[in-house]
Amino acid sequence: MLNFIMIILTAGHTGPNTGATGTIVEQHGRIDEGTETIRLRNRIAEILAEKWGIIVLLDRNNERLGLLTERINRLASPTDICLDLHLNSHSNPTANGTEVIISSDATNFEIVLAVRLLNATAKALQTNIRGIKSEKETPHKRLAMLHLNCQNIILEVCFCTNPNDGKLYITHFETLAQAIARTLAENILVKE
Repeated sequence: MLNFIMIILTAGHTGPNTGATGTIVEQHGRIDEGTETIRLRNRIAEILAEKWGIIVLLDRNNERLGLLTERINRLASPTDICLDLHLNSHSNPTANGTEVIISSDATNFEIVLAVRLLNATAKALQTNIRGIKSEKETPHKRLAMLHLNCQNIILEVCFCTNPNDGKLYITHFETLAQAIARTLAENILVKE
C-alpha cells in the first residue's frame, strides 16, 4: 500500500535578481538564478500534475528563508521530499556541470534520490557530473534547507556563469524539467 508522499519544490534564493547572475545566452539574455529556478520549479510542478496527477507544494516567490522553513516544517512529514533548485556559479567561467548537496547525515533514500537526480539532470543537459557533496563541503558548512522535517536535497542544476552550461540549460530546458519530474515521480511511486 502506498502512503501519501508530498513533494515540495523550492526555487533557490527568494526570487528574481536574488541569486547568481550568469552568462548571456543568445536570444535569451542574461541568466538570473532567481528567475530561472522559479521557471524550472513551476514547469516541474506542471509536469508532475499533468502526467502523474501529483500535486506539489511550492515555495512562494520572495518568501524569506525563515518563513519558508517554518511553513515546510509545519506541513511536511519525515517521508515527504523537498527539492531545492539552484543554478551554481563560480568566478572561474570554465566551472561546469551538475552537483547535488545532501546533509551530513543523509538518509539512504536521500542518497539514492540524489544519485538519480544527479544522473538524470546531467544526462538531460548533456553536461558533466560533478558529484554529490555533503553540506560540510560547502562554504556555509550547514544549509537550512537540508534540515527540514522531511527528506531534503539541493540540486545545483548547472553553472549559470559558464557560457556552455548556460546554453545547454536554455536549449534543453524542457528535457531537463521532464527528467527531474520523472525522477521524482518514479521515486515516490515506489517508495514504501
